[in-house]
Amino acid sequence: MSTTATGPDPIDEKITYLVGRVRSLADDLVAPPTLDALDRLVRRRETPAVRAVVVGEVSRGKSTLINALIGRRLLPDAAAALTATWTVLSHGSRLIARAHVATDSGLEQILLEGGDIDAYMTVVGERLVRRRHGAQARVASVEIRLDAPALAGGLELIDTPGVGGLSASHRYATLAALGEADVLVFVIKPGEPISATERGFLAEAVKNLDMCVVVQSQRDLAADPDKHLTDDVERLRSADAWEKLLQDPDEARELAAYFSRTKAVSVSALNALRAAADPADPVSARLYRNSGVPQLLEILDDVVARGHTVHRRNLLRLVESVARESRNHLRDRVEMLAGSDAGQRLIDERAERVAKWTTNDGAHWRAVLDDIHEELVKEVTRHARKRAEEIGDDYRRRLRDMKTAEIVEETKGMLTLPDSVLAELNRISTDGMTNGIARIRQLFVDDELDGPLSHLTETQAVFSRLPDDFEALTGPADPNDLRGVLAGGVVAVSVTALGAAALANAAAVALVAPVVTPFLIGAGVFHLFNQKSRQQKRTLQGALDTLGIVCAEIRNTAADAVLESARETKANLVKLIDGGLTELAAQIRRDQEDLLRTEGLTPQERRERLAEAEQELRDAEEVMQAAAVLRGRLD
Repeated sequence: MSTTATGPDPIDEKITYLVGRVRSLADDLVAPPTLDALDRLVRRRETPAVRAVVVGEVSRGKSTLINALIGRRLLPDAAAALTATWTVLSHGSRLIARAHVATDSGLEQILLEGGDIDAYMTVVGERLVRRRHGAQARVASVEIRLDAPALAGGLELIDTPGVGGLSASHRYATLAALGEADVLVFVIKPGEPISATERGFLAEAVKNLDMCVVVQSQRDLAADPDKHLTDDVERLRSADAWEKLLQDPDEARELAAYFSRTKAVSVSALNALRAAADPADPVSARLYRNSGVPQLLEILDDVVARGHTVHRRNLLRLVESVARESRNHLRDRVEMLAGSDAGQRLIDERAERVAKWTTNDGAHWRAVLDDIHEELVKEVTRHARKRAEEIGDDYRRRLRDMKTAEIVEETKGMLTLPDSVLAELNRISTDGMTNGIARIRQLFVDDELDGPLSHLTETQAVFSRLPDDFEALTGPADPNDLRGVLAGGVVAVSVTALGAAALANAAAVALVAPVVTPFLIGAGVFHLFNQKSRQQKRTLQGALDTLGIVCAEIRNTAADAVLESARETKANLVKLIDGGLTELAAQIRRDQEDLLRTEGLTPQERRERLAEAEQELRDAEEVMQAAAVLRGRLD
């Protein structure tokens, strides 16, 4: 606990008091992992370090941005070297890197040297990790200490695989890193307006983080990046835009107000790194000043300076949420103690609603999901064939009128088309599954199951911290994530709710399984084309052969990759719904047992128990209000 010149800090004393009250209230009401999270956050309150977690969709330049912040090329940032785990960078006197690898025998700590650093952090190195540590081995996290001025003041940076990582385990890694955040650095790209997916993620993430910085990366690769950033920030500050996305005017106003205070900066990490190669050169110095990186570091330094306040506000958020969850359970307890008929009626109503969703193996809702998936398969297949035909016809028509040098250049551009069409197909898949989730969500609300689910785990919407055991990080989806999916929000940044839908939002960002670029064409095919061209004096036939490969990749490989992603997405959603329904049924059984225990009470015992529960309910509401007021005083 911090102190002032006259003694203990009164705000810290009040926080400690509220933590104690909510801890005693929640002891038999809230799941142990949530209480453990509260205990860990209490210990973290006095930690001087401030962690900035860099998050964004895949290939937004997150690793390159971190390299620019530390002033050296340390993290792999090539397009092929996609980040596979979360990496913590902190200050040290020399470079030391360690990987935490989960194996069949437990969690191993590996000292990394040379090229192993890249291998243990990236997708391309996963095969090496499995070869060394076993077929099921996974890198849980990597820690790197280094002497970097940006980190000397207590800032720690966490690189993540991105909210659209290549596999479920990568998404879990991003969630675990987000759970460790004090400030969120959200990376967007110029020239691509901030999407509904990104805004949906931010809508929930900022509920759990006092600080968010929006960083537009790669400004050097876009025309008029400042205008793009201004447009994106205006969209984040528009209550109308938020209401259109979330269909909740109150939340829309809160988010618009939040982002009116959020800072945004446009950077060129590549220019900053180029300047770092020769910092004494005046041209390099000017290039660095104009890169936007100094402005971002200034923002982060200010967060570090206010780190103690940030930690206290985060702790108060968790206190509020634990108190809210306790209140929800206590309301049920009061209703049951007030009269067995009312309590039994409540239980019966919930059981009837759940039965509607579980009868006939869930035919009530599975039919909706099956229809959506069938429509999606048809649309993706149709679009892939249509685009392959259009591209083939267009190139065959234009190539015949080109000179040899023009054919060579056109063929180079041709090789980028499968990736471009893959993005189109993935958007169709994403939109289709988003529609499916929305329909399931509405069905859920229509059947009045949203109310019972709100009692499951209120604290899934707030901070938690990294678990001690790796299985919690990479294990199956937690059924409690269902509430977040069906509520249309990212409710599960806590580690106890890590799952494929934990970053799900109105656009289903994490439920939609990401697609790995599957193409083998590229430089190799172009080399073969050049060989054939030389042999045939760069004939038109060489380009047409390459075009045939490209169109086949679009029709087959691209479509297959997206459809496999859709199948994984559907399977994730089914598991989440099944798990949520199982948990609801278990909660109903627990409520029934509680009710049976009350039936054996004498009238006097029932009155005493009821008075006790009502007092605890008032205490929970009082703690919620006090924590909110105190957090407001820390603004």
